Amino acid sequence: LEPGDPDPLQFGEVSAGLSRFIRNENTEPPLTIAVTGPWGTGKSSLMNLLCADLSQQGFRPVWFNAWHHQKEEHLLAALLETVRASAVPPWWKPAGWIFRFNLFFIRLKRRPHMAIILLALLLFPLGVFIAVPEAQWGAVADAVTSLFGGSEKDAKKNTTTAGILGGSSIASFLAFLVALLANARNRLGSLGMKPASLLSSLSGRSSARDLKAQLSFRHSFAAEFADVTRALKPISIVIVIDDIDRCRPDNVLEVLEAVNFLVTSGDCYVILGMDYKWTEKCIGEAYKEIADHPTEDELAMMQGGANAYLQSDAAKLSRRNDFARRYLQKLVN
Repeated sequence: LEPGDPDPLQFGEVSAGLSRFIRNENTEPPLTIAVTGPWGTGKSSLMNLLCADLSQQGFRPVWFNAWHHQKEEHLLAALLETVRASAVPPWWKPAGWIFRFNLFFIRLKRRPHMAIILLALLLFPLGVFIAVPEAQWGAVADAVTSLFGGSEKDAKKNTTTAGILGGSSIASFLAFLVALLANARNRLGSLGMKPASLLSSLSGRSSARDLKAQLSFRHSFAAEFADVTRALKPISIVIVIDDIDRCRPDNVLEVLEAVNFLVTSGDCYVILGMDYKWTEKCIGEAYKEIADHPTEDELAMMQGGANAYLQSDAAKLSRRNDFARRYLQKLVN
């Protein structure tokens, strides 16, 4: 459903209520919400209406279809790349400039040594331009010539050099500003890390060096993501993940682990569209070696003669479902 479409199931009212709940100042992220139901019951329509309402209020919801990306080698990388590309406002809008201004100072506060370096680079050409009188531009040109081993013939060009030295001070200052803005656009335009390019390079390898690179990436991306979520305030990132229940069991678990990574990295809202029973089954299957192990109470029951039942398929399925429910209760609020 799109806004304005016939809505016989009144999803519009539910989505508006969810939107108000997310936008309420007392609703604090991180927060994970699950929209559950079997296939064809309207989960995607409900979440689409929610995104439309949030967009009208200045949010930039990130839509990710897990089913469409499940064949990619690193589903986490695909999700993070989508967040990186869609979460922040464009630089040509006022909200984009406010975001980048906030992000710039958040990062400088986290790395104060960078502030000193940037300030020094900014003030040096400006200081040369202000401090050197026009009459001494020729002397400065002599100093520059001798510094770089120039000949007497080169020194005769000081008259010409003096004429352009003042301009070069301005030019160098402006060039630095252009470089600074270009770097700021690249670094602050979105999350600085590039998940797809890094994680794809780790395909099929598990050496200590590769694992260290992946751990370093996760740590760096988490820090960058936290900075971005802080810079966006009072708006928060809303990540909508649809069609989890259409993925293969191993991909279902990968999506949920990616969600856990995001909500522990920064303040964001995650909306999950899924068939609860199918998701529960996938988790139980993925952790069956752990879930199938009897608890202490069950071991006591086995000693009391209930061994046959506790080793049955029905008992194992019950344990897996119980494990999966507790797993989801920790992840979904």
